[in-house]
Amino acid sequence: MQQARINPQSLSSVQWWALGQHYGLATPLLDWSNSPYVAAFFALEGTAEPKSGKHAVWVFSHCALDEIFINRAKESDADEHELPSIKIHHEITDENQRIISQNGLFSEVSNGLDIEEYIEKYIPLTGMSPVLYKIEIPHKLREEFLRHLDIMNINHASLYPDLIGSASAANRLFEKELTDNIWQSTPDYVRRMLSDDTCHD
Repeated sequence: MQQARINPQSLSSVQWWALGQHYGLATPLLDWSNSPYVAAFFALEGTAEPKSGKHAVWVFSHCALDEIFINRAKESDADEHELPSIKIHHEITDENQRIISQNGLFSEVSNGLDIEEYIEKYIPLTGMSPVLYKIEIPHKLREEFLRHLDIMNINHASLYPDLIGSASAANRLFEKELTDNIWQSTPDYVRRMLSDDTCHD
């Protein structure tokens, strides 16, 4: 039975942006996920090692931002309502299976700034809860992280439920096989396999 789908003509402009962004369209939206594990997968998805040697997972607390706006002292004559805003869009539709699989949502800064610039320019953080966090994962741990996420069914096949995801999943299986061959040729791996331990990683 074919799944009923929403008429594309009924999609809002933000829903069109959200759908197009997943396929490479340039939009004013920034992708996020409600799942820290999905976010970690996206941070580690690329095979290239960052110049810093670390991958970054960014955490944005919209609740902390709202609290700052509610409780902060008025330090200028400008009307708070005139400040640029950060909008959060939960644009889930049947037309966008990726956002459903990824537990995704989007942010949009009204004046085109990125979130870091916005916070630095408009948000007084002294004495307030952090709004933006950065979690760093060393590149040398990338493979271990991805394998643990795969056990949790967080991988290309589950997050990209389409032909592009299938191709990426196949490429990832090939990468794992190459990595296994490298690991199995190291003296440390051979020594662990020949040890008396009953369980091995």
